[in-house]
Amino acid sequence: MSSRAVLVVGVGAARGVTAEEVVGTVRAVLAGAGLAGSPVVALATVRPRADEAGLVAAAKAMGLPLYAHDARDLAGVSVPNPSERTRAAVGTPGVAEAAARVGTAVGGPLGVLVVAKTRGVGARARCTVAVARHVAPAEAAASAVEFGVICDEVGVLSAGSTPVCPVENGAAGQ
Repeated sequence: MSSRAVLVVGVGAARGVTAEEVVGTVRAVLAGAGLAGSPVVALATVRPRADEAGLVAAAKAMGLPLYAHDARDLAGVSVPNPSERTRAAVGTPGVAEAAARVGTAVGGPLGVLVVAKTRGVGARARCTVAVARHVAPAEAAASAVEFGVICDEVGVLSAGSTPVCPVENGAAGQ
């Protein structure tokens, strides 16, 4: 079985972040890194932000699942830009970078960070984004979304991770 590199975008978000800010930041970060046409398989964040309306709406608008990880799982991941403010707010020193590296499977191989934590677009930036490259089996990579294309793919539930978007019934965390 062959494999292919895919991307996971980690998102740290403050309460009240808008879908437009998240989508705009993801687009800007991918374009700025020369990754605009690369296969993106998911957005990932910390569980306390999984119900943030703007984040859920952004994932749905991009046609990507949103994976929510426990803060304790993210806290165990080495990140280049830890933040004590983030640790105090959600229990881990890094959300965007750690979530991108964990990807869709807690306990699986960590992805390689290819874009460090980048502050959101807009005057009152309420999100950060980081990107990690993961090696995925060819069949999983084939279902990846080329960023900007809307699709109906939903991620596969992995142990310790919960895909919460797209949310068909409006309830996060299903």
